[in-house]
Amino acid sequence: MKHRFLKKTELIVLAIKKIEDGKMIFNPPIDYTFKIGDVLIVLGRDDQVDSLKNLGDEIK
Repeated sequence: MKHRFLKKTELIVLAIKKIEDGKMIFNPPIDYTFKIGDVLIVLGRDDQVDSLKNLGDEIK
């Protein structure tokens, strides 16, 4: 899944911790494809983070 869908939340993606090897990708490109289980490190308001959680629930 591309992280550009996060534009809806207006969050800033600082880094992604990859599920398969635990490596960190800092300042990932907008077309970076992440997998379910990857950990996103984001910057934003509480309501924006809640929006991201809701998007995650839709994917499950």
